[in-house]
Amino acid sequence: MAKNDFKPFATGASANVITQAEYEALTALLTGFQAGKASSAEINKAIRQATFVAAALAQYITNKTGQDVPDNGDIAAFITKMAAALGKDFQALDAALTSLAALPATADTLAYFTGPDTLALTNLTAAGRNLINKADVASIIQYLGLQNTITQAANSVQRIGDTMSWLNVTGLIQSASMRVNTPASPSVQGLTIDWNGIGFGTAGLTNNRGLGTGGFIFRTVDAENKNEYGRVTFNEVGEIFAGRNIYAGPAKYAIDGNSYGTIWGTGGNSEWLSNNLNARFGAIPVNNTTGDVNGTAWGGSLAVNLTARFNDLQSKINAIPVDNPSGNIRGSAWGNDWLSNYLNNRFNAIPVNNSTGDINGPAWGGLLSAHLFAKWGDIYNQLNARMLMSGGTFTGNVGTAAGFGLYENGQRVYSPLNPSVIAAMNPNAGWEKDIRTGRITQWFRVTYSGPGHVAVTWPIPFPNAVIAINDTVIQSGTGADNLSMVQTGSVTLTGAIVGCDGNGSYVTVTGY
Repeated sequence: MAKNDFKPFATGASANVITQAEYEALTALLTGFQAGKASSAEINKAIRQATFVAAALAQYITNKTGQDVPDNGDIAAFITKMAAALGKDFQALDAALTSLAALPATADTLAYFTGPDTLALTNLTAAGRNLINKADVASIIQYLGLQNTITQAANSVQRIGDTMSWLNVTGLIQSASMRVNTPASPSVQGLTIDWNGIGFGTAGLTNNRGLGTGGFIFRTVDAENKNEYGRVTFNEVGEIFAGRNIYAGPAKYAIDGNSYGTIWGTGGNSEWLSNNLNARFGAIPVNNTTGDVNGTAWGGSLAVNLTARFNDLQSKINAIPVDNPSGNIRGSAWGNDWLSNYLNNRFNAIPVNNSTGDINGPAWGGLLSAHLFAKWGDIYNQLNARMLMSGGTFTGNVGTAAGFGLYENGQRVYSPLNPSVIAAMNPNAGWEKDIRTGRITQWFRVTYSGPGHVAVTWPIPFPNAVIAINDTVIQSGTGADNLSMVQTGSVTLTGAIVGCDGNGSYVTVTGY
């Protein structure tokens, strides 16, 4: 049972409240209770009036909606339930009710819709009111006096031009057919339209030829019924004769025995069977009456052979799990999913960036390109040394890898063409390495968009440690002393954070 948490206060027969007259004469009714003491009976009266109405409204909501009305402070939920309760007894005002309310209360009129939410009045006569008041169709028919009309029309043949949905032939010339006799012919000769007259629940046209030849002729003539445009003849033994092609939808059968349809064409286009066979098999002796080909190559009838082959091929094609529009394949080999989904899942699992060709994975500690660069960068510099095969001498820069260089009795030797110092320089950056001591000195220029800090990368990484950094301001800054500084706490073997109050500086760093 739905619960109402709102209870009236002080509603008992002996409740401590002032009378209604005393309450209405109370000065605090307008001003509220002021400073000082207020009578408990006066306060109880005010509380009872408020809680009495709140409890009544909440109980109304509970009764109408069958829902709980809790005292939880949720005003929005309370309003929603109150609207639902009021909707049980009252209809919300809308455009249709507004339009209806605006109509004058005129006698013998009836309101009707002229458009969406728009109403108007029309006259309602006594006859109209009586008709509307009838309880059923029989009473309406009797009121309108249509009993005889309906009875007579029940078995009547509709007039020329009407659509006949059903013809009750009881009472016509025959109970199961309609016959038209030809004048001046034997009494048994004529056309019969049969309903189940030929068995098997079928209907048809029967020509009793009498002493004639029989058959049917369907003709197309002009408006004067004089000139014939075409005809189809069914002779007495059921043969069909036509002066033109016979059509079945877009397909057709020609008077020379040829047939035309999409089955003989390609790409959904129609073609003549003769052209199809000529293109496929060349000159083949075709039976022009049936369009069939007979020979030992087909084991008899080509039509029978092709039908069997096409049916077998179609059954095999139907067994292949292929989506013909897209060419997709599905099956257990692909996890009972489409091949496209299987390949996408496999390819997406490969950590390759299709745009750059790079590979990412823990085996390389991140990007493969960065791994290879770090591994083989020094080797690239070492291999920069080359040997002149003609004289057997070395030229170029010699790297510092162990075992690489020129040695004499186990001692590394140097010469102008095999120096102890290798270097790389350009206008804005460079480095120099003493192979004997391993000391590396690097320098570069830093440009700032304004006073601040810039992350820089050494021209080449230090193998072991950075031992000294010098930073020189080359452009005036906005600071008080125009000094530049390096945050040494961010120095690594590959770079540092350089800070400068000016717009540029030269940085020199030494390590090994």
